[in-house]
Amino acid sequence: MIPTSFSSNIIMSNDDDVSSSVTTFIKASRDTLMQTLSQQQQQQQAHTSSSSTSILPHFVLGNPAGDADSIISAIGLAYVDTLFQQQQQQQQQQQLQITDDNNNNININNNNNNNNNTTISSPLLVVVPIVSIPISDLKTQRPETTYLLKDCAGMTDHDLDSLIGIDDLRTLDFFFTQNVTVTLVDHNRHHHHHHHHHSNNKNNKSETDTDTVGSGWHVTEIVDHHRDDGYHSDTCIVRNIAFDGSQPLVASTCTLIVERFYQHQQHQQQQQQQILIQQPLQWPPTLSILLLGVILLDSVNMLPGKGTPRDGVALERLLNDTDWTQSTLPKDITDSTGKPDPTKLFQTLQDQKFSKSFWNGLTAIQGIRMDYKKFPLLELPSSESSNEYLGIATILQDMDTFWNKDNVIQSMVQVIQEDNLQVLALMHTFLQNGGDGGGDGDGNVTAVTKETNGKPCRQLVLTSLDKDRLQKLVQYLTKTNVSVVDDDDDDDSKNNLDDNSTDDDLELTTVTSGQEHVVLEEELVSCSDLPAAAAAAVVVYYVKMNQGNVKASRKQVAPILTSFWE
Repeated sequence: MIPTSFSSNIIMSNDDDVSSSVTTFIKASRDTLMQTLSQQQQQQQAHTSSSSTSILPHFVLGNPAGDADSIISAIGLAYVDTLFQQQQQQQQQQQLQITDDNNNNININNNNNNNNNTTISSPLLVVVPIVSIPISDLKTQRPETTYLLKDCAGMTDHDLDSLIGIDDLRTLDFFFTQNVTVTLVDHNRHHHHHHHHHSNNKNNKSETDTDTVGSGWHVTEIVDHHRDDGYHSDTCIVRNIAFDGSQPLVASTCTLIVERFYQHQQHQQQQQQQILIQQPLQWPPTLSILLLGVILLDSVNMLPGKGTPRDGVALERLLNDTDWTQSTLPKDITDSTGKPDPTKLFQTLQDQKFSKSFWNGLTAIQGIRMDYKKFPLLELPSSESSNEYLGIATILQDMDTFWNKDNVIQSMVQVIQEDNLQVLALMHTFLQNGGDGGGDGDGNVTAVTKETNGKPCRQLVLTSLDKDRLQKLVQYLTKTNVSVVDDDDDDDSKNNLDDNSTDDDLELTTVTSGQEHVVLEEELVSCSDLPAAAAAAVVVYYVKMNQGNVKASRKQVAPILTSFWE
């Protein structure tokens, strides 16, 4: 389903023909956004009311982790909507010209206040993609995404600065106090980027009760492939969430953007059957290559169990419906005709994402924050604070290599304290040539393809400052007894399993060999240098496990972990 209108009414100049490239679109949307801010500041100085939403843009925002899917799907959705807005306005102008020249009976209703069911109303609306991480982090900590944007779509570092990052919005105070509308992509619950607020009423999942980007912002659309948490039902007009039961129906949100393109196209063709048929809008190559790359990356080159039929259709249509002669792509990702070679493109992106030198160059805290999401725990007992979270970080290194970095445990404590976490989970995801079990400690990983024997591997570390809670969580996940290294305190949980063990089997086994039950490790950590420290030192507990079910990514692991609190 496509939204019939947006609640904003800001005009993008007709001279800004964005069909040529992603770069042109990004610059045009930023320029118009800055013009809008300037106008609002002038109105405020003149003591003119500026509370109307009719002059505000519509934002598209990915999830806080800011991975390739979130960033590119936000750009892609905003670009696709803008392309079809411009095409529709051009068609309206042509229809008016036909009426003037031929004096025919074509009925063109040019009243902007009509109630017809057009996809985009005139004048053009500004749909602005927001990068959900600072642009500086995009440049330095998202190698696969910057490869797509720069090497494939032709953007420069200066062009990347034209993107609106979440840190840019922090400096635009006006947009944090206005009733702008937002489309969420690659997630379905809005999270504030300054502070956290939760309602104690679980059943009232309105936008005002949850974390929001800014006071007064309204989520009017969701395009996602994660489990629907049911938020924003009071403001959200459209919920396109490709998730059923316990499984996503697409590997990538970018697949949904491809589908949106053709939904727009079909909708416009139906409207124009008796008026004016134009050549269908073609894919801009710079947009096609971005979407193509992310879908390949998220589906692991259509690996069985990862890619879905809808992903396959999206890839085929991008490859076949794009005029690749109009693009200049790196030769190492194309075939002899200049068309993208899916396997070559995937391997290149995978190499960028799993780059040994890149990950070795990150500090422990950077590695944890690289691809990190936190999930609210709304089922805590009433006697406890409801403002608590589960944090899950995806780390593309084997456990041994990552844990050889300096200050790993202290960095985990820092994240736990800064984000008020009950538990922090590190999901070590890596690719190994041959062998069994975990990594070899040397970071010897390679891209996995259909033609190589690269083996996906997963390991899981669970960390908490609450020993009892962590023990019970591990029991819940593994259905085994749990003890603590060198802990002589009496603890009934050593010998008694909870009855509410999960049926979802991650096939977790302790890394520590020779133990009859899972063993928690504990360590005293100095907090004197930690920003959010509430004590001079804390005891942290953690357990390292191999995850035999390698198909279970964060999409599947997060609901399993959060179900412990339900």
